[in-house]
Amino acid sequence: MNKIVLSAALAAAAGSALYAAPEITISSTPALPTQNYILQSDFTDGKLTSWSANRAAPELVTADAAATALKITGNPEKSPNAYHRLRNAFKKGEPYYLKLRAKRSGSGEKAASGSLSLSFDPAAGGKPIYSRVPDMPKTDYNWAEFSISSEIPMDVKMGTLYLCFYKQQGEILFDDIVFKCGSTDLNISVKGGGLQMVTVRNSVIGTVLKENINAAEYNKTIKVPAFGSYAVEVLDRTGEVTSALYPANEDANVAASDTVVPVTPIKRIIVKPQSADNFTFILPQLNGKKAYLEFKARASSAKAGPAGNTQMLQIKLNSKALGTNNAVKPGKVLTMAGRPERKVNIANKNGFIVYFCNTFMDIDKKSPYLPLTYENNNPFDFKLDITRVAEADGLNMLDLQNTNPKADLIIEDLKVVIE
Repeated sequence: MNKIVLSAALAAAAGSALYAAPEITISSTPALPTQNYILQSDFTDGKLTSWSANRAAPELVTADAAATALKITGNPEKSPNAYHRLRNAFKKGEPYYLKLRAKRSGSGEKAASGSLSLSFDPAAGGKPIYSRVPDMPKTDYNWAEFSISSEIPMDVKMGTLYLCFYKQQGEILFDDIVFKCGSTDLNISVKGGGLQMVTVRNSVIGTVLKENINAAEYNKTIKVPAFGSYAVEVLDRTGEVTSALYPANEDANVAASDTVVPVTPIKRIIVKPQSADNFTFILPQLNGKKAYLEFKARASSAKAGPAGNTQMLQIKLNSKALGTNNAVKPGKVLTMAGRPERKVNIANKNGFIVYFCNTFMDIDKKSPYLPLTYENNNPFDFKLDITRVAEADGLNMLDLQNTNPKADLIIEDLKVVIE
């Protein structure tokens, strides 16, 4: 359990608060983390014991001992894949989560997508039903994480996950594959004086509960997906936030130090279309140093706008809007490869420019959306100078607004760094 007071000096300041830090207890039935239905998910043993290769090209599916990954070698004349049976019955409507890492190289000019396929065999019989999987690029890329959450389409008796690399050259590596499914009863207990609000966030689907309270004790059980982690954040009447993460080491934000203040204990924040989220944190004395708000941001869907990016992230700190002048990274002005003559400020009245992509990854050098004026052509990493608007040695209120009507805003590793 953490008070959002994350250095020795701040801890001493917190002790003088009107209320003692609330006590937060979190458990669940079944307990988290739940089982991964992929029996051999990381290939550290260099074998494919739980995986099978299709008969069309079994020699093209191997275990890469150096990368500890499953490797599929491409062939323009063949359609190799590997598959894993999900030997469990699942109920219609149960939430599931599919996540993996992949790396692709040697693609030709006519590359197709190295892709996934997820099918379920209906309990009542009949043809397999295919369900949602993460999209994967057709171009080469370094290791990147791809994930999706959805629901089981009907009562099923088993499922099959396919890793595919059809009729093309090059190779693709898959690793750290996770499939989880089902719900859990999350039990939350809070004790302390001056309790004002309880917020519960999930690292995969976003905020699942935000409730105003006025009591010295709070108990609640909610049914939630049995995957990811849950952050319980409790606001008291002093304006301070106490938080706890469950399970403690899953999807956690960066570690705190004397120069790093995590704004929330959870790694990932999802802000739904045309909605907002807010956070409270305490900074120490800056003593002549600067404070920077740092995070990664992307839009969840190309539906966000007609181009590869859109203005959609409004940020206010202590009721003051942040904008172009605060931007250190990725840059103050965006120029894209497809229109090098056009220059656009990184922020306007609708907010900061956010690229949409299904993961945080390098932008293809041949893409017309390649940000030429951004550091390392990286549009996802933000660093904003908040020194003049932040309250040193005091409480700070951070507001994040998603102004887009069609896409989620995904933010990771939200923190303040003192340099």
